[in-house]
Amino acid sequence: MKLNVRIAFTAFLVIVILICVYFIAGLLKSSSAEGNYNKQPDHRRETEKPMEISIGMWGIQDCFDGDEVLTTIEDKFNVKFIPVDVNYTNWTQEYLKMAAADSLPDIIVHDIIGSSTYSAWVEQNKISAIPTNLSEYPKLQDYMNLDYNQNFQDDSGNFYFIPRLTYSDEKLWALDRCIVMRKDWLNKLNLSMPQNSEEFNTVLKAFTQSDFDGNGKQDTIGLATENLNTLEAIYLSVFPELSNVERGWMQEDNQWIPVYASKKAGAALNYAKELYSLGLLDKNFPYRTINEAFSLFTDGKCGAISCQYFSLIKYWNKIKNNKDYMDKIIVMTPWKTSDGNQYRFTSSLHWSESYFSAKVSDEKMKKIMQIYDFLLSDEASKLFYHQDDPSWTERNRSIDIFSYLVSWNQDTLYQYTPSSLDTYGADAIKYANQMIDWYSKNTERVNYNYDITFCSTPSKLRLPTYSTIQADMVQTIIGEEDAVAAWDKILAKYRAESPMDKAINEVTERANRQRIK
Repeated sequence: MKLNVRIAFTAFLVIVILICVYFIAGLLKSSSAEGNYNKQPDHRRETEKPMEISIGMWGIQDCFDGDEVLTTIEDKFNVKFIPVDVNYTNWTQEYLKMAAADSLPDIIVHDIIGSSTYSAWVEQNKISAIPTNLSEYPKLQDYMNLDYNQNFQDDSGNFYFIPRLTYSDEKLWALDRCIVMRKDWLNKLNLSMPQNSEEFNTVLKAFTQSDFDGNGKQDTIGLATENLNTLEAIYLSVFPELSNVERGWMQEDNQWIPVYASKKAGAALNYAKELYSLGLLDKNFPYRTINEAFSLFTDGKCGAISCQYFSLIKYWNKIKNNKDYMDKIIVMTPWKTSDGNQYRFTSSLHWSESYFSAKVSDEKMKKIMQIYDFLLSDEASKLFYHQDDPSWTERNRSIDIFSYLVSWNQDTLYQYTPSSLDTYGADAIKYANQMIDWYSKNTERVNYNYDITFCSTPSKLRLPTYSTIQADMVQTIIGEEDAVAAWDKILAKYRAESPMDKAINEVTERANRQRIK
């Protein structure tokens, strides 16, 4: 009898052990299915040298100073990130130099889709396509499968970059190119929101004749600009299509043309020239750094600034450490154009892209894809934004790089996240949402078609670069010659030195074939 009991007990133990074995095996299998980066650490990593991965991005050097977030990600993937710093004034030229020297970083953040640079880098094998099979990276695979991203797959089914989606909704772009005015100055001068160009000029003139900084000099500037891109906000009420020269194509005389080639472009530039000639536009606007321009506005030396709203607020809050800025600002609403509509700044859902050097090995590409997959995960989001320590985001500046490396994710600007609250303040976020609501109800999107913007034809790829066009626009504004005549000469130069007319014909023919309107 005792023998039978022992046998039964032994059998029971065997069954329990087998159940535990199968249960543990199931857990291990489930864990391995969640993505390579979630696997248990390999003890060999303690002796393996970390893989170096270089990243080229604006301002990265200042953000990679060994903080906790940076070291957490490096330890997780056994990598060492090498920052390659570029800045907003010369990043295009810097990347071109790197490409010519075959020294592009492993990861390159740039905005070249649809340009001759992009075409050349693909043809010259400067950049590598991402893996066609992303099943090992489920979150990244879902991201690349978004409908919008399908616009960027080439004829062979390859993606040569990962679009960094800026906003989930195009309407959120409105405050990225707007004019902010000193509301306190308007009130003191008993002036109202301008409703046309004449009233705008009157307001700017009143600003220049005031002495709000109290230095006893008549040196106040009417309108400054954060950079040359944001200056294009002044065209929203004059020739809206010119407010996004980099992305803008439009229909004119039954043809698709780049907006700068329009018959209306010269007159719009003439308006900017008028502001400059009258002393209303900062005479040094082509040469100001971003911080210099912001400082003019925050220090009471300038009454209006063409800018990205949140960039200005961040400067005022974090650099100047001034908390009463919301009592001093108002976003100028655009006035009606000749067609009776008001327009808001409009752009594509993404602005820039992640590229990968052709020198990246298969092993390194796999590691980069693992990191990108992780950066899209809830785990990464918790690491960035959901810490109990209120100083976490301020102490971990690498969040500014990692949280935006795959997707720029600027929706968070309009959300009351700990990071946004710390950087901008609740009142600034509330006002931004109120303005987006106003824009949505009262303005029209500029009628760009991004199938045209991003389509590639042989001649379109050889058009002048945005930096060249921008430099020529500045010279037209500050030069002695009438802007319309000066711009006509520049367009004639473009036609002589680039296949502009041929590009227009190619794009128009493609649009007609594909019934793009």
